[in-house]
Amino acid sequence: MRAAVLYDIRDIRLADIPRPQAAEDEVLVRVKAVGVCGSDLHSYAEGSTTGPTKIKPYVLGHEFSGLITDDGASRAGLRAGSTTQPRA
Repeated sequence: MRAAVLYDIRDIRLADIPRPQAAEDEVLVRVKAVGVCGSDLHSYAEGSTTGPTKIKPYVLGHEFSGLITDDGASRAGLRAGSTTQPRA
């Protein structure tokens, strides 16, 4: 799958990354909409929310919504295709 990956300060690139696998107590969500959070901006501009730091490549973002896929839905008592929002 494609993702915007932060590799270094002010260095975001589109990359192909492995599709995540839902653990026993998780569901997989197909993201349909995202928002940019202030912490994402700090990570992009400075490396973290607490100032410059060494960055290990990672996918930014925790402000999203989407549809639950088949992966793990029945285990969680949910149905595939229903909408979800992340827990705060």
